[in-house]
Amino acid sequence: MGKNKKVTNKWFRNLRAKYRFVILNDSTFEERFTFKLNRLNVMISLFSLGIIFITLTFFLIANTPIKQLIPGYPDVDQKKELYRLNVMADSLLSEIEIRNKYFESFKAILNNKVI
Repeated sequence: MGKNKKVTNKWFRNLRAKYRFVILNDSTFEERFTFKLNRLNVMISLFSLGIIFITLTFFLIANTPIKQLIPGYPDVDQKKELYRLNVMADSLLSEIEIRNKYFESFKAILNNKVI
């Protein structure tokens, strides 16, 4: 139990240890940029950048014509044709119901039944 706690404390200490990131001009050794970092900040930054990148990619694909390049996604012409066929199927079903009522009424008249 004590050894596990030491390992955990060492791990957290390593995450919070300060490091200096320096960018130098190679010919003059002049410091161009200096950053004070620790591993935890770097990990959080990379994780945040990954989430932002994934979110932007999702919105880019979802809200632009790029989504039509995804396999299985119907294009505009297929959607229009599907809508037209749905409207036609609905109208045909209503026409069949009307004709069935007409034939039932006609059979009732032929069989001398009151409607």
